[in-house]
Amino acid sequence: WASTLVDTDDIAVFHFASMMSGNSEADFDAAWDVNVLAQRTLLEALRSLPSQPRFFFTSSTASLGSEASKYGATDMTKLVPEGTYGFTKAVCELMLNEYSRRKFVDGRGLRLPVVIVRPGAPNAAATGCFSGVVREPLAGKKSVVPLPLDLQAPVTSYQVAADNMIKLMDVDQEALSVDRMYMQPSLTTTLAELYASAEQYAKAKGLELGPVEAAVDPVATRIVGGMTSSTDGSRAKAIGLDGDESADGIVELYARDNL
Repeated sequence: WASTLVDTDDIAVFHFASMMSGNSEADFDAAWDVNVLAQRTLLEALRSLPSQPRFFFTSSTASLGSEASKYGATDMTKLVPEGTYGFTKAVCELMLNEYSRRKFVDGRGLRLPVVIVRPGAPNAAATGCFSGVVREPLAGKKSVVPLPLDLQAPVTSYQVAADNMIKLMDVDQEALSVDRMYMQPSLTTTLAELYASAEQYAKAKGLELGPVEAAVDPVATRIVGGMTSSTDGSRAKAIGLDGDESADGIVELYARDNL
């Protein structure tokens, strides 16, 4: 299948396809096939080209594990994932660096925190409620979240993340280091803080806000609790990438584009 996609020497690839955290934890073999082997197949197809094509990959802060929170998670933090999804992403990070070191591809990657506020229907990610706690209430609907409302996680708006992906793809290869993975600058927040920002926006705009209810699921809490709660994106900022400033700003970006 990869050869049908890589059909010209003049090509650059953004690789986003992945099983999410909940599904990966439920099916290890499928996560290995989809998240790891599929990336290797795609990289091998690109390797056959003479042009050293640019290849962009999105990893996740799930690759870091909760231990990273104790020391401050930077790009130099050891990867100790506590879930299958994070494990597969850690493997793919090493793969990206090796294929770049060998000059098979000109790789670059962004380690994403929880990306919010995702429009549309909820997905299978254990962190999906970080979008749902804003999206559903602003639509006047009830949001039932499987995590404690005070659980901290690093987040980014999808708008800022998308802009950074394009910026990173355009950075000159000479400006990149041996480690081609960069930590997306993030904002540490909680579900309660995001809901409060949605409440503030709804009040200012005269919208009827739906309620939020915590129905804590131990599996989802273990998965998300096994991820780092904060990150340091200063290395990414040094090459021109940006981060969100506040939960209020993230809610306003979502409302601007979707309400």
